Parts: sequence; C-alpha cells; structure tokens
Amino acid sequence: VEPVERQRRAEAARERLQSATAALAASSSIEEVADATVTEATRSLESTTAAMHMLEQGAAYHVGGLSGGRRERWSKVSMQADLPLTEAVRTGEALFFDELEPLRDRWPLSPEAHAFAVLPLVASGRVLGALSLMFAQPMKFDQDERELLLALASQSAVALARAQLY
Repeated sequence: VEPVERQRRAEAARERLQSATAALAASSSIEEVADATVTEATRSLESTTAAMHMLEQGAAYHVGGLSGGRRERWSKVSMQADLPLTEAVRTGEALFFDELEPLRDRWPLSPEAHAFAVLPLVASGRVLGALSLMFAQPMKFDQDERELLLALASQSAVALARAQLY
C-alpha cells in the first residue's frame, strides 16, 4: 500500500473510531450500547451482519444486531457450545477468519459468509460478552483493520460495563 493510501486509510479509521466513541459515550443503557456498537461495527468495515452478545450465568445472550430468524436462533448461546462466539468469550482472544471453507465443517457458518470476526468485550480484565461480524465479501483483516475492530470492542466493553451500573 502506498504511503498516501495508507495515510488516507488511517485517517478514515480515526474518523470511524471518533464516531463510535461519540455514539458509545451517549449510550446509557445496555440496549443503546448494543445498538451503537452494532451500527458502528457495521459501518466501520462494511460488514454485512453484526451481533452483540452479553455473558450472563453461563450463557451468551443476544443484546443487539441480527434480524428475524437469526435473532431467534442466536438469542441464547450456551457457553458449552463449540462456536467462534463461545471460543472468543472463553479465551478472551479475538478471532479473525478470512478463509471460511476449512471451518464450515466445524461451525454452522452462514453460506453467504466469506469472512468472519469475533471480538471479546473485555472491561477491567473481565469478559462481558462478544461482538460478531460477518462479511459477505472476501476480507483480509490487515493490522489496521484488526486494530480498529479491537479498539471498537474495547470501547464497547467499557460502555457496556458503565451501562450495567444503571
């Protein structure tokens, strides 16, 4: 990537992160945090679908994103399930998949998905949930994109922890 293009991408990423910071700062409930997180995550890297789950009593509960049957299917996920969501929550590590074919036998991935990312929401050393992003177009997660998503997840986790106090 040429220096001018790299600089343009970095500036765009800063702007997206500032937008997310403002939206999350204005959020006071769990629902508002989830809506802001999903909206900004979808806008930041043009993901096709985003979902936010919150950890509670051994399960991950859907709090934002998705629609229709997908929302019902993923409304409550047992932490015992072998899924990218549960793996990210259990390990506290972000998962970035830009090649899904080898994973389709192991996990129930949407047929229209070409790339996928799951980011744990960690605040004060505690995993509160996870943010999942699906991309219908091929996606190579470069260092800048990973850093942007990790920063968004970090800010979302802080906003979520604050909202839990209300």
